[in-house]
Amino acid sequence: MTTARTSGEGADTPYEHQPPWAEAPSDSLQYELFFQDRFVSIRALKFPSCQFISAWMFDGGVVDLFSTDAPLEATHQDRPGLYAHNEFVTYELNPGGGRIVVEPPNCDTFTVVLEETVSTIWHVPLGDMVIHQPSLNVTLTMGEHTLAGAGYAKRYTFEKETQHTYWRFISGPSGNEQSPAWLWTAEAAFDLKKYDYFKQAEPDGTIVAAEQPGSWHRDRAAHGVLNGVAHDVQIEDLGRIDRVIAGPGTNLKLSQAYCQMTVTAGGQTRRSFALNEIACGSSS
Repeated sequence: MTTARTSGEGADTPYEHQPPWAEAPSDSLQYELFFQDRFVSIRALKFPSCQFISAWMFDGGVVDLFSTDAPLEATHQDRPGLYAHNEFVTYELNPGGGRIVVEPPNCDTFTVVLEETVSTIWHVPLGDMVIHQPSLNVTLTMGEHTLAGAGYAKRYTFEKETQHTYWRFISGPSGNEQSPAWLWTAEAAFDLKKYDYFKQAEPDGTIVAAEQPGSWHRDRAAHGVLNGVAHDVQIEDLGRIDRVIAGPGTNLKLSQAYCQMTVTAGGQTRRSFALNEIACGSSS
């Protein structure tokens, strides 16, 4: 496993393993998994007033696998990593990777095996840390069928209560088959604290980042300057799913889409696929 460092603002911290679920008042975990023209998203969010766990896939169209407010319950608390489950999903995330088992009510159970290749941590505006894992090696097995692909994971926790939040996020493979890379970029606000980044994991595991201020988002576009080279990102929805997360102090709209992504940089244009996630609302 590569412990990566960034050339942008702030220093990264070595990563050991995923911390246990829901030790902080707010917690977030997402896995975005790409298998050429197929895609799977597994998402978990915890706010002080509720939890929300969901999964969906794109396979010629959007397939809603499940969404639930049933909280994840911790298991194997004596082991390093994240072990938790509810009726529809089981996480067994140990140092170096792990697996996720998804049991949708209306289709076959499948298992995702994850191998971490790049793991990096940096601080966010509220003083907490976020874990990013681009360029995951992924194997999905459903019955007798197996797919090999690549993925991205993000985990962050907040100790401080955030009453309102907003973010735009794009993540997907970039580069080419001979020289694979991973691009991810976000623009967000936690209450009134602005936050943005534009980063790419190179094939050797090095992470390059736009200096501040050096990136911005639009409705279906993003821009960042990496090592002095402007990168323009355009996305086009192939399938989108919208959800509303509701609790006593939470009313958050979460919109996720599987997209065609076009990246133009240094006079070259590359096309691949990406996840686009947008959220806004109250989150206490």
